[in-house]
Amino acid sequence: VAKELDMRAMLASAVVLGLVTAFAGCGGSVGTASTAPAASVGAAPNADAPTSSATKASASPSAPASAPAGSAGETCKFLGPSEASTLLANPGPATVASMDTATSKQTTCSWGTGVTNRITLVVNEFNSSAPLAAIKRGLDRGLVEKIDGLGDVGGFRTKEATGVTVLFFKGTTQVPLSVASTSANANAVVAAAQKMASGL
Repeated sequence: VAKELDMRAMLASAVVLGLVTAFAGCGGSVGTASTAPAASVGAAPNADAPTSSATKASASPSAPASAPAGSAGETCKFLGPSEASTLLANPGPATVASMDTATSKQTTCSWGTGVTNRITLVVNEFNSSAPLAAIKRGLDRGLVEKIDGLGDVGGFRTKEATGVTVLFFKGTTQVPLSVASTSANANAVVAAAQKMASGL
């Protein structure tokens, strides 16, 4: 369960890019990174947890995006060190990676070690070719608990003893923020997500 929680922060990109492909039309290919699915995400329909990274490459319509390789010690412009420390004790330096697809720029920031002591943030900044209304509807259906005033639509994707994932969409940007830890504070994760949403 903890491992699944750690990977659920990547859920949004896989689900969203799947929706993008589905609504973009049949037969066409969408430019994404190459994939190597490692584990299925329990509560996420039709989505595999992404793993390895690459720069932009073509993929079949059914292929989800993969997580790009990151560089440790970089600055995450969406969540600073002090904010990360409110979510996880001693989070350490951020690892930051970015990846461009046909429909969005994806930035991934992560802190911590292992799969049970980790923060994962994914920011998908969509361009005009993305079917935003359909993406928002899919996000809304994936929430287990909605949070009023969190972007255009947002709430808890998971809220468990081993971790918390908050997911929201504002304007053309979609964000999942996941904290995998037995001491994860749901209110702190919501507060961090709200602060990010207010800055978008």
